[in-house]
Amino acid sequence: MNVLRYSDRKFGASVDRLAQASSLFDPEIEARTRAILDAVQARGDAALLEFTAKYDGATLQASQLAVS
Repeated sequence: MNVLRYSDRKFGASVDRLAQASSLFDPEIEARTRAILDAVQARGDAALLEFTAKYDGATLQASQLAVS
């Protein structure tokens, strides 16, 4: 498993590389996934909380998103 750390010097480039379009996936799934990634990149925790509620049914607070 690869671990990305926000503090890593090349974090942004790594995320961009992982978020690039891929021909391995169904175009509809690719478009939906891209919309989620774009929303989280643009709106941060607010989007993450929104999608967590929508897809997981969990109502969380931003303080609960901390990852050790």
